[in-house]
Amino acid sequence: MFSYKALVFIFTTLSITSLAAPVDPATPLVSRDDLNARAWDNPIPGVVRVQGVEGLKATVDGKTLDRSGLFRDIIFANDHRNYFIEVTNSEYTSWRAPAECAIGMGPGYSVSYEFDLLALREAVTLPFTKEVKKGDDTLSIVCYKKV
Repeated sequence: MFSYKALVFIFTTLSITSLAAPVDPATPLVSRDDLNARAWDNPIPGVVRVQGVEGLKATVDGKTLDRSGLFRDIIFANDHRNYFIEVTNSEYTSWRAPAECAIGMGPGYSVSYEFDLLALREAVTLPFTKEVKKGDDTLSIVCYKKV
């Protein structure tokens, strides 16, 4: 009736499923911060990761970031190009105006940084500035109201 292959398949399947660790429903879910930290464990020099946040709509290189979990990596190269983020009005900000963020790095590209737009959303006023240094290299982020 049963073939030898069918019995081997059934026993193999049972032994594999019994090796799986049970899930404890009382264990809390992994937080967004933990997930982001895990995803950003080995940042690449010259890369700025822009993280989206609810309540703020930002456009980075044509990609819209309007909620947590969305991100865009900006990769700096030898062209010394500055990058710009367009930020639209948000009811969650106290500055309530469209804004633009200029991001630049130089003279070299050794800085890695994760720019969470939550910091911008929580800024009381504009301009918002952030500088990160690594050796002789500096990453500058300046966000200001668009006129």
